[in-house]
Amino acid sequence: MKRTLDQATFHIGRRCVRRLWLEDREGPRKSGHPTAPSKRREVLEAAVSAFPGARTGVQVRWGQLEVKADILVSEERGDRLIKVHAGTRPRARHWEDLALQAWVLRSSGMRLSRTGILHLDRRHRLGRDGQPLFRWVERAVD
Repeated sequence: MKRTLDQATFHIGRRCVRRLWLEDREGPRKSGHPTAPSKRREVLEAAVSAFPGARTGVQVRWGQLEVKADILVSEERGDRLIKVHAGTRPRARHWEDLALQAWVLRSSGMRLSRTGILHLDRRHRLGRDGQPLFRWVERAVD
């Protein structure tokens, strides 16, 4: 049976082929900070509240590839794909993840009008008005 390639597996393989091989045989290892998933959930919930009516957590499978989109917002020309990042600036691996998501979604027949990353704005201060919590960085992913 062929293994499904999801986003996490894709990034593990990009960082270390040996780790991917070991996880395929022995199962996933525990890694990361224990509070990281809960912080990411909080940031994702705050981002979703900014887009009423948006679809969240949409899983799409195309062949052996499976992706999960953070937020899809319906627009006139198609859907806007939004990747939510809990950091203050997007890094190369986030753009790679967004490109993988966009490729799988388009290959499965979905029309995407725009793609980008929504990340925390470092200038935002709690309790102060005027500076939004998130910053939108758009990039064409063709």
